[in-house]
Amino acid sequence: MPDTRRISSTGFVEVNTVVIVVVVVVVVVVVVVVVVVVVVVVVVVIVEVVEKKGEKKEKKKKKKKKKKKKKKKKKKKKKKKKNTSHSEYDTLRLNWSFSVGS
Repeated sequence: MPDTRRISSTGFVEVNTVVIVVVVVVVVVVVVVVVVVVVVVVVVVIVEVVEKKGEKKEKKKKKKKKKKKKKKKKKKKKKKKKNTSHSEYDTLRLNWSFSVGS
């Protein structure tokens, strides 16, 4: 098998075109596989995040549906204040009762 490599005028070794095509095809295949793997991983992560958000919203909706019953507050009975200010009539009546009793 003869040597197909030649040194060109630029100083680089010229390689057979079949080898160049094979290398390019291999590089393209590797790049495509890497891109596909990255896209699949990103899609899986996004789907998981969306599912978690959906679960949180469902939990919030369930919590909103379960409303706690409000306890009825017992009304406090107001104490009646004794009327300490007497009207004129009451004062006269009290004075009369004291004067009659003595």
